[in-house]
Amino acid sequence: MAQKISIDVMKGDSFYKTLIYDYNPLFRFDNKELERCIRFVTDRLPSLRTAKVATLFLRFPDSREEQMIILNNN
Repeated sequence: MAQKISIDVMKGDSFYKTLIYDYNPLFRFDNKELERCIRFVTDRLPSLRTAKVATLFLRFPDSREEQMIILNNN
């Protein structure tokens, strides 16, 4: 019963890639799930670990959209 979240990844000001993240809608998409989602993205796109700024645009199946900004202080 997994549903898919579409994640558009921006590296700095440029579009980088779109990823699909599976999640179970029976559970809330809370901070813990958000951490898993960020880990999923950085595991698949390791160059984001060194990017100063990355922006994730999450599109949920119910048409809800969220934006997250990841700042690296490396």
